[in-house]
Amino acid sequence: MVDRSGQRLGNYHLIHLLGKGGFAEVYLGEHIYLKTAAAIKVLHTQVIGEDMEGFLNEARTIAHLVHPHIVRVTDFGIEAEIPFLVMDYAPNGTLRQRHPKGRQLPLSLVISYVKQVAGALQHAHNESLVHRDIKPENMLLGRQDEVLLSDFGTALVAQSSLYPGPQEIIGTAAYMSPEQIQGKPRPASDQYSLGVVAYEWLSGDRPFHGSFAELCTQHMFAAPPPLREKIPMISPYVEQVMTIALAKDPHQRFISIQAFADALEQSYQTEQATFVRPWSAAQTLTPAPPGQYTTPIQEATTPAYRISSTGSAENYASQANLSLGNGSKAELGTIGQEKVNMWSIGREQLVAMVIGALLFAALFFLSGIFGSNYIAHTTSIALACITLLFLGTVLGPWVGLFTGVVGILIVGILQNQGIFDIFFGKLELGFAIAGFIAGMTLLITSGRYNNARAIATAATISIIGSFIGIYIAYFPFIGIQDLVSFSVIPSLVFLPALLTIYNALVRRKASV
Repeated sequence: MVDRSGQRLGNYHLIHLLGKGGFAEVYLGEHIYLKTAAAIKVLHTQVIGEDMEGFLNEARTIAHLVHPHIVRVTDFGIEAEIPFLVMDYAPNGTLRQRHPKGRQLPLSLVISYVKQVAGALQHAHNESLVHRDIKPENMLLGRQDEVLLSDFGTALVAQSSLYPGPQEIIGTAAYMSPEQIQGKPRPASDQYSLGVVAYEWLSGDRPFHGSFAELCTQHMFAAPPPLREKIPMISPYVEQVMTIALAKDPHQRFISIQAFADALEQSYQTEQATFVRPWSAAQTLTPAPPGQYTTPIQEATTPAYRISSTGSAENYASQANLSLGNGSKAELGTIGQEKVNMWSIGREQLVAMVIGALLFAALFFLSGIFGSNYIAHTTSIALACITLLFLGTVLGPWVGLFTGVVGILIVGILQNQGIFDIFFGKLELGFAIAGFIAGMTLLITSGRYNNARAIATAATISIIGSFIGIYIAYFPFIGIQDLVSFSVIPSLVFLPALLTIYNALVRRKASV
């Protein structure tokens, strides 16, 4: 290409060449009247007729992208059939120059960069514009060292008729998403590319290498080398987030570029928090089904892009969650809260069994003392029931069963009853069944009660369990009124309240 240094283009004098790429050259320019510096992007094409109008329309779209982390397009035009864009000049170079290849960056710095770039990209996605060429060379540093995303000219060329070549080669192969290689770019493609950049910043190396064809093949079919192989001390939370962002299927990625950035920041906060239950490195987040675009979702303001009419996007920002392409969420309460193995018995379960059995026994024993006072008597039994129901729904069926069985055994000892008394055996069996059935809730909720559906599920299963268990325990001496008092009321009133408090405490613990 001809070096245009020293020439005039519109109202700008081209001083010298700053850089060049596959679609354009960038010059340091100066306004001939204002004497202000600017970066002038001159496209490698000529436009006439309809192409001229297409360029102007696309250039207007880019010029309307006003965001603190986007290089502002201040002017554009066509001179002698040569299209050009005028942009603010960023004097501090690019992130590639600041951090050369092979250099590992601290996670906190990577998060800062990702958040700034993601904010810029989400703004572009909101305007239905996909960048298509995310790489460190296109991330400039402003006067305050803020990150400024540049080179939306790639999107301009790709979305107009200016470039006659196939869509497959629009972008940089080292950072290109699988669907972009196939000529089907979408907002989630920018997320994948930013994920590759973040991977490179964290590990000091890109996930894939080779020729153009080799890179395309790896992006489409090869899993990225696990980050822990390159950074043994990497947090499993961070690696989990990166794995989702680099998913081959765009529907399997986060629901938006902002969701990816927030998830990465949250994983860093989670790594440094003290948890109720550590999140297992093997835990996976539920991906999205086909049929919904993974594009920006922000509270009240951001539209949801979709491939088809199937599926619905759930609010992301107001929940501070890790949102996936199907609107599923992994909330702050679930990072720092492991998916509970309902059949395991660990230290936490053992402690809960002991405390639960003692508390259940104390409350049940009080019900005998208050035998002549119906309200106090039924309240004590209801509180005893809610103890085993709550522990069962949170920690599993064995905890619920143990709380009921051992609690009744303790009561029998305190009341000097024979352990193998027939009636006592029915009590033992009934409350064991109630606690065990309540614990089966974990099959559905995995011990996470961060939404109304999970709490309603727990309440429903607990009603069934306590109804069956208490009926067995007291048959044939119990009436409908007592069944309702001992099973329905605790499950519908006390259990949801306790689960809500429990979830709030877990989330608070994880965010400390």
